[in-house]
Amino acid sequence: MKLLTEELVKKFEEYPLYSQDGKSGDAKVIAKFFNPMGQGTWLITEGDIIRDEQGNIEDVEMFGFVNLVGIEYAELGYVSLNELQSVKLPFGLTIERDLYYPEDITLRDACQREFGEVPDILRKEYNLKYTVYQLNDNESNHFLRFEPIGRLKNGIEDIKFSNYDKVYENSREYSIDNIFSNEILEELYEEFNIDIPKDYKGHSLSISDVIVLECDGVSKAYYCDTFGFKEIPSFIEQIKENDKDKTEPDITEDM
Repeated sequence: MKLLTEELVKKFEEYPLYSQDGKSGDAKVIAKFFNPMGQGTWLITEGDIIRDEQGNIEDVEMFGFVNLVGIEYAELGYVSLNELQSVKLPFGLTIERDLYYPEDITLRDACQREFGEVPDILRKEYNLKYTVYQLNDNESNHFLRFEPIGRLKNGIEDIKFSNYDKVYENSREYSIDNIFSNEILEELYEEFNIDIPKDYKGHSLSISDVIVLECDGVSKAYYCDTFGFKEIPSFIEQIKENDKDKTEPDITEDM
């Protein structure tokens, strides 16, 4: 198989070496080469075309994600077109190029597509803000405290932002595929029950507590239930309404 085509040459001219430097998993994949007989995948994101004095292409110095013996040992690195073309496989086979690889796919998505997971070196860094809410001491909350959703008289409708006090707020960096995941929530649950921060003023995280996660302009609220967490979109809407009321001017006071 011919590994280099005119179309691919144009892509290398558009994405020379270092053109996607710093993008990590967000870099665009412009070519995929693979071993048709087993392990060996090259997801190429950049390349410099090397020509002789007459302008003929001698080689292409490429950069991308290289997985030769397993995703746990894969890495970002360089490989030349001549190196791939020189690989001799049994039965006269050679390294091949994927003829139908998706356009505009990121390296992170390509790894998920090819290997079923995203390696740590390509995972996106998220700044996650997390806030813990617990029911305040109002007498009306007596029948809501430590109750799972299934035992609330009106279910989710009984989970009202106005009944809660903010007891803790913090943020941290995460490198994970999905920032809004049970993995994060379970980690926070363990933290507020075992490795409790010194400045944490609430009781140990328990049923009826709410955790709000905020990242990249998206907020989601989760109710601590009997088993795991239940997302409560209405809680976020109530927070937004509360913030809106605080920022709107009091017309009667001005008058």
